[in-house]
Amino acid sequence: MKKEKDDNSKFDEWKANLESKLQSDKNFRQLWNQFNNFETSEVELEVVKR
Repeated sequence: MKKEKDDNSKFDEWKANLESKLQSDKNFRQLWNQFNNFETSEVELEVVKR
C-alpha cells in the first residue's frame, strides 16, 4: 500500500513537472506533440496489420 502511494506521488510529481515544462518551453512542447503523434500512428498501424 505504501509503495503504491509512493508510486502515485512520483507520478504526480512527474506529471506536474511535465506540464510546467510544456508551458514554459515551446520547443519542448512541439517535440512532445510530435512524439505523441508518432506513438499514436504506430499503435494504429499495429491494429491495422492484424
